[in-house]
Amino acid sequence: SRKPSRFRRSRLPTPRRIPNSDLAWSLQETSVRYAEQGSGASEKPDQVALEFDALGKPSLYTTTLSCGQGHETTFTAVFAETLGIAPENVTLRQGVSGKGISGNNAGGSRSLVALGSVCKLAAQRLIMQAQPLAAETLELDTSQLEYRAGANRSRDGNKTIGLLDLARSLAGTTPHPLNLMAE
Repeated sequence: SRKPSRFRRSRLPTPRRIPNSDLAWSLQETSVRYAEQGSGASEKPDQVALEFDALGKPSLYTTTLSCGQGHETTFTAVFAETLGIAPENVTLRQGVSGKGISGNNAGGSRSLVALGSVCKLAAQRLIMQAQPLAAETLELDTSQLEYRAGANRSRDGNKTIGLLDLARSLAGTTPHPLNLMAE
């Protein structure tokens, strides 16, 4: 048998208990807003800008600021793992304005799911954007290239150029031809 608890459960009023009142409408509206915000539903898309510096090092720009969630580690890890490069080679710049990107506030795991997915998409888009430039550098047709482990390689394996090496070789061009935005 179970002992009765010495603590009583309190019941908060819900919109169903207080029909046709301003309080009921206010509680209902607030809970819907909170649920929408927590679910990732938003008017603004999460976006990432990717820019390469003069040394060919990639920087990811986001509007979302980390408040202890570890964005610096997770976003760069997702991006780097997709590319097949070391995470130390990627810099994350948070809360940067003036890049023409939009985003949402960090909300627990929401930012990893939403913005982490955008980081993966940015990496996939970068691979596609770099392929014609790599083919030109290696004097091959793009159909003869495959991307694997951070580098574009000829299908026969005789010619290779790393993604970061390609970025460095293009560093004098303004804007850098591998810069992009993803959402």
